[in-house]
Amino acid sequence: MKKVKKILLVDDDEVSCFVHQSILENMHVAEQVLSIHDGIQALNYITDHYKNSSRHEQGQDLLFLDLNMPAMDGFEFLVELKKLQGIDRSRFAIYMLATHIGSQDGENVNMHRDIVQKYILKPLDEETIKAIIREQ
Repeated sequence: MKKVKKILLVDDDEVSCFVHQSILENMHVAEQVLSIHDGIQALNYITDHYKNSSRHEQGQDLLFLDLNMPAMDGFEFLVELKKLQGIDRSRFAIYMLATHIGSQDGENVNMHRDIVQKYILKPLDEETIKAIIREQ
């Protein structure tokens, strides 16, 4: 199975991050798996590590984004990500994670189809991850 360079897990639930990170690392699907526990920290990380780099030069990384986070939810994160200057958003294949799918959530995901690949129910499992990696 091929590998991606980096996977970012953006989720306030540390247990979910631990479980997802363990699965991803055990599957050896990425050179690096990083957990970030809120949207603001994730935006800061992206600004610090992705500014002025292109998908053509660096490839595409995966970003698993929790929908429900307290300080900044996943949709607010996407709005702020689009505002960042000097960031090639095509560097990320973004997958929204949620514990359930509400009708309003589905409509909000559709509004961000320009940067969101899919809406996935938690927890991540090996079959879902394999399918995502094959898509890359």
